[in-house]
Amino acid sequence: MLNMRPDRLLISIGLFTRPFNGTNTQCFFAQFFNALYVLDGDSTQPSNIHIYSFETQSWSTQQIDAAGTDPATLTAVLDRDTNVFFALSGSQLYSLDMGTLAQSDGARRAWNFVQAPEFTQNNKYPKPVMGLAQNHIHFLNLGTDAFTKIFVIHFSYMQPELQAFAPIEAGGSGYPSAFGHTASIFKGFESVQTKFAFLPEDGSATYVFDVISNTTQKLQAPSNKATVMVAASQREIVQITTSGEIFWLPYNPDDGQANYGAVWSKLALSIPVATGTNSTRPSSAVIETSPTSTQTGSSSAAPPPLSQSALSTSIFTLGLAFTGLFSLF
Repeated sequence: MLNMRPDRLLISIGLFTRPFNGTNTQCFFAQFFNALYVLDGDSTQPSNIHIYSFETQSWSTQQIDAAGTDPATLTAVLDRDTNVFFALSGSQLYSLDMGTLAQSDGARRAWNFVQAPEFTQNNKYPKPVMGLAQNHIHFLNLGTDAFTKIFVIHFSYMQPELQAFAPIEAGGSGYPSAFGHTASIFKGFESVQTKFAFLPEDGSATYVFDVISNTTQKLQAPSNKATVMVAASQREIVQITTSGEIFWLPYNPDDGQANYGAVWSKLALSIPVATGTNSTRPSSAVIETSPTSTQTGSSSAAPPPLSQSALSTSIFTLGLAFTGLFSLF
């Protein structure tokens, strides 16, 4: 597995043969199978999953039965060890076993009902946030600061009590119960993730959850608060904004103290931006960063907002960029 700094990124969208025009495009790295899974990547077949094999550098489409899920609204995580998706759709928790797929097997798979979590019933907490680490799903935004609900994947078991996550900062208040975005912080091939990053919707800080010590570390807030997605590699936390800008925060997994001095930086990144609702994405485009990133607070004007098609493409590209596998070139 290769590790590449975000300012070395070079991706040609012309290689990719899916439209990425869904309303809820999400992408996931299947670390053991050298593959990328894309949910809702094509508005004409939103339930199906598109698979990119880094080994063969080719696409295939896996037929999926929605089985009660809503592709337009479901929120998913992919467990690294079992290669099983878990998703909240409406008030239900579902799973989808991807087996060893690095390309479509020609069969049809289906989402399976797991349970109806108590905290999602009767619109009690309408926007739970899912964070994945150590084969546990952590549900945030359940009304109590610094606490999560935990689902143990290997036993398909929801722990009955809330789990406290204490701040490591003296006198700290812990992470807020708020909507936001998470990303697992990957380790090497032989190690499961033990941390995940969380950016609250208000952009007030960057939190890193350590699920071994059940603690959080509060790091610098992003300068641009309009987050649409977060991704992470072993040593970077990455943010894409609603306007298509990409920022990154260096992260040292071995020296927590050093992370307090980390600063969000903006990538000098050119992405296709549509100027109107009827604009279409170019059939071939190159996304390339300059050799150096720019510190936040740059005086350059922000690009216009992305159309849904361009935004979905950018989300896919960001996911591909920071899987840690760059075998395309």
